[in-house]
Amino acid sequence: MKVQNRIKTDTKWRTYLGVGLMVLSVLAMLLWETTFRNRVAFRSVLVCAGDIAEGAILKPEDLKTAAVTPQSLIEGALQEEDAELVIGLAARFPVKKNQQITEDMFHSGTEVRLSSFVIPEVWIWSESALDREGDVIGLHMVDSGDLLGCYRISMAPESGRDLEILCSLEDFMNIRAAVLAAGPPCLLVVGENR
Repeated sequence: MKVQNRIKTDTKWRTYLGVGLMVLSVLAMLLWETTFRNRVAFRSVLVCAGDIAEGAILKPEDLKTAAVTPQSLIEGALQEEDAELVIGLAARFPVKKNQQITEDMFHSGTEVRLSSFVIPEVWIWSESALDREGDVIGLHMVDSGDLLGCYRISMAPESGRDLEILCSLEDFMNIRAAVLAAGPPCLLVVGENR
């Protein structure tokens, strides 16, 4: 009788142990599939959220992150924390949606396609604290809040002075047309890299 009770007790514990190990293995598998496998098997990189035309200025909303396998990772691909390196720069060539981003795809505007244009003080309704040369700023319409674009400052403005930005002639003409349609002062200048 004592032997049979011991066998029943041993069988109960083995059953509980077996069920517990099965539940634990299922939980471990779920954790691996949902969390750890992505960290081991994939790398998170910056890609284009949509097509970017040649000469277009890269804005924060033009970028997103995507997980890629190490085999499909291109040399020099930027990670999420590197976004500031390319925001406000111009595309050297057309970049397709979901294409991985590298620093050499963009230039600072020193190439022929971008020029320094003056945004007259009378066009500016309000601006953030003094911006520095090289900072990326966003030009918004005051009434609608629409973003006209993000541009790099080419010359540091002094208080109460005109603002010089790097942009294409087409971008400047679009800014000018928006200002003339709304009536100056209508631009809100916001620092994008703070």
